[in-house]
Amino acid sequence: MVTQFNCADKQKCALINHQNHTMTSPADERQKLQIQLKSKQSALKQTMANCEAKVQELTKALNTHKSTAESTAKHCEKTLMDLISSLQKRGDNLTNMIRSHEKEEERNVVKFLTKLNQEISDMKKKHDDLEKLSQVEDDIYVIQHPNPRPEKNASDLNLDESTTSGYLTVTAKSAVTKRDLYWSQNLVRPVLCKEKLSGCSYFEIEYGPKGCSVVFSFDHISVFHNFVANRRSWRFDFPNADLGLFHMNEKTNISLISKIGVFLNQPARTLSFFNVSDKMVLLHRLEIPSSDPLTLGFLFEKWEPNSSVTICDLSSKPLV
Repeated sequence: MVTQFNCADKQKCALINHQNHTMTSPADERQKLQIQLKSKQSALKQTMANCEAKVQELTKALNTHKSTAESTAKHCEKTLMDLISSLQKRGDNLTNMIRSHEKEEERNVVKFLTKLNQEISDMKKKHDDLEKLSQVEDDIYVIQHPNPRPEKNASDLNLDESTTSGYLTVTAKSAVTKRDLYWSQNLVRPVLCKEKLSGCSYFEIEYGPKGCSVVFSFDHISVFHNFVANRRSWRFDFPNADLGLFHMNEKTNISLISKIGVFLNQPARTLSFFNVSDKMVLLHRLEIPSSDPLTLGFLFEKWEPNSSVTICDLSSKPLV
């Protein structure tokens, strides 16, 4: 009896009438199935081979990663240890430098304090000497002691060009009237010094043969300032014949010279004038009523063209 295989039910069919059944022999069906199994087996084998290759690749990558990570970790550890060692050495060196610097600074501070204390002691002594000196009435002695040169007491005076008029040529140290001079009320305006005199101040002035006037005042000096009838102001005229001191409507004649030294001794409240052409000789000394700063200026009223006055440079002149 031939056995038929129902392809739809995947089993033997015992029916005689196989209407609506797809029938084949078991051998044919097995051969067909065998082909399908081999195809699946081949595909599965290929998949397994791919997976095994992937596993090998991942295993190799993992081993490489482990090796690299371990090497990197060792390198980082070594680098860190080297860095720590270097920082420790630098820290030790820096600490030693700081301690050495501190010791040097301490020595410098002690040395400076010693020097400063000595300077303070010297200044106190000098202050006491100057206080005693300021009480001496002899101006020559005051100028010569304890300093042998007048520039030690010299005042660096400079003319203020903003206080001049168009009839004058003014520099920091001199003033000269112009050739085309004719009398003008502008000439009544004095040329003032920028600096005021105070303390113990000494300066020298030299005037030309045509003359000029030197004015002093404790008050603000303005145009038409009355230097004659004022107890806080003085005017010294240097005409062609003599030197005249005007104060409180009185005139004092002084021997004619072309160069004078002026010494203000405010602690003693005196203003002294010296002939310094040859050697220092006292010409006149007057008492001043105040210890306020004193303003110095120059007038060219009534004087001829080319009248001049110069503030002398005492930076290198010895006292005669």
